[in-house]
Amino acid sequence: MIVNDKTEEWIKMSDKNEIKNDRSIERQPLKLLKNRSYPSYQLYATVSNSKIDPNKALIIAVLETMSWLRKRFRDLEIPSEIRFPEPDDYETVNLDDFKSFRINEGYVVDVIYIKEKGIWSFHLIEPDLGPDPGNENQKRKPIPGRVFETNIAFKIYNGKLECGFKTICSEPMGIINSCEVFRLAVVKSIVMNKMLGLEQIIPINQEPYVINSVDKVNQIIDYIKSNKRQLPFLLIAEHCKDVELKTLIIDFDNPKLNLDNIISHNITNPFENNKGQTNTEDLFQDKIRGLIKHRMGYAQFGFISSKHIDYFNKSLELLKLSKGDVRIIYPLQDKIDSKLFYYKYIVSNEVKFFKDLENEMQDYPKFKNINYGNVKFFNDARIEELQQIIQMSNSKEDIINAYDKKIKIIEHKYESKVNMLNQEINEKEDKIERIKENIKSLESKNNDLLLKIEENEKNYNEKYNKLLLKLERKDKLLERPKKTEDIPEWVDNQFQDRLILHEKAKDLIINTPNDLVDIELLCDAIEFLAHEYIDEKVGNISLEERNMICSETYNRSFEVGPSGDISIKNYSKEYKIKYGLGFKGKPVEVPLDLHLKVGNDSKNLLRIYFFFDKIKQLIVIGSLPRHLKTVTEK
Repeated sequence: MIVNDKTEEWIKMSDKNEIKNDRSIERQPLKLLKNRSYPSYQLYATVSNSKIDPNKALIIAVLETMSWLRKRFRDLEIPSEIRFPEPDDYETVNLDDFKSFRINEGYVVDVIYIKEKGIWSFHLIEPDLGPDPGNENQKRKPIPGRVFETNIAFKIYNGKLECGFKTICSEPMGIINSCEVFRLAVVKSIVMNKMLGLEQIIPINQEPYVINSVDKVNQIIDYIKSNKRQLPFLLIAEHCKDVELKTLIIDFDNPKLNLDNIISHNITNPFENNKGQTNTEDLFQDKIRGLIKHRMGYAQFGFISSKHIDYFNKSLELLKLSKGDVRIIYPLQDKIDSKLFYYKYIVSNEVKFFKDLENEMQDYPKFKNINYGNVKFFNDARIEELQQIIQMSNSKEDIINAYDKKIKIIEHKYESKVNMLNQEINEKEDKIERIKENIKSLESKNNDLLLKIEENEKNYNEKYNKLLLKLERKDKLLERPKKTEDIPEWVDNQFQDRLILHEKAKDLIINTPNDLVDIELLCDAIEFLAHEYIDEKVGNISLEERNMICSETYNRSFEVGPSGDISIKNYSKEYKIKYGLGFKGKPVEVPLDLHLKVGNDSKNLLRIYFFFDKIKQLIVIGSLPRHLKTVTEK
């Protein structure tokens, strides 16, 4: 904050007023509170019915969403924008019937639809009305200032319909109890729709995945190890020894079904010779059935037969099971691998076991960083819509308006940083205006004041230009490749006069699976080499300036060093590439004598091998992103 004589006078007056208020408490206006936002329920999945046309799947998914929304509007006048047939009548609807729209009636509903890109995005903003709106005796009273954002989005990509569901809670800082995590009812509707269904590697169902063969054990092990898995996996081990699972049909809606034939824990009565307590056993089975049904979409569930437990344990020693155990196996990105409930613990603590399990499943999605694939939620979908307007419009005014709106959305996405910069700019502008007014009132201009004005204007312009550069960078980040196969084209478009990928490097990165490399980190490293590293290499900036820029731009530094003469000599085929022509007109072998390195373990390892063409002032990358063979000098 800029402090001048008048400001100091106001501060003194404010201090005096505070003293007066301490002596006599008076009615005060409501104070402002800082807000925090965090995700609660989250789910990314794809439609599991591989036979359905993705366009038809999108129609049905949107109709399911509209049906759910109409139920939410049941006590209000239903807007015309959401009046559509029920999902069973999807044949009467085509994609041209869907439009973008906005409803603002105390609640705010936004829908973005871009037919050409297969994008449909829904956004609802509403105040907290408690877990049971309208009920005066509901368990929790509404929290003043708490607002919920519901996001539902669909995207047709590569012949599949991708689905994203996210609820965001915004509330004043200081609230002790964070909001409940509620699965959107539309998720269940889509899962239960026979034309759709959802899957995240394996189908999302209201029944467990029954593991009763070696092939199924191998399938579930691959699922557990997958980097793409984002839901916890609850694995229930059979307790009874002999159960013929192959002849069983699972029907959780049949109240007469004896779940003990499928999930044979006998937890409430663990001893095989204790019989005749079917009521207690049925009660436990009902709880298991209810848990799986109500926590569908929060986690995936599996049941492994007793005769396949040993094979499972040999394959996954870190996740061993005994008969009757229940283990929650978290996605690989989490620090905690799993949580095990021993059979004996379950027997003696059944009530607490179910309560802990319920809470674990329900609260898991909260605060998590979920990968939503190619799904575009409202802000990103709006940016796509505006970009389409910019590309298709012939009107300069429409293009300018679209650019303005696009910039505003990008600013909103990064509003905390932008607001700080804007505040500094506003303070500079205010100071400049005050100085200008003082100058106008003076008969003779003071040279010192003029110098200060020029300095302030320069600082203002620098701040403003930095803000524009940051906004431009945020825009470019949105255009970065999401897949390894797209990296060569991105490099050619962005860095052609500073950095190129050799054909060998292009082949290597195109054939690298997406889940084996941190693409965002790789793009940061390439951009660093093309800009900061070259600038420091040719003397435009110092090493300290390079590190400072890296810290601000990439939130990290990068280490570049020699590849090692011995390694190049011993593994010349890996470390040398053919580049340019020699005196005889033949390609010349050039060593990749430099490399950028990040990390030392297999998960975070990144290596880029290159050389610097001093004549063209150009970096030539010959190998990435894996570590080449090395020889350590003694």
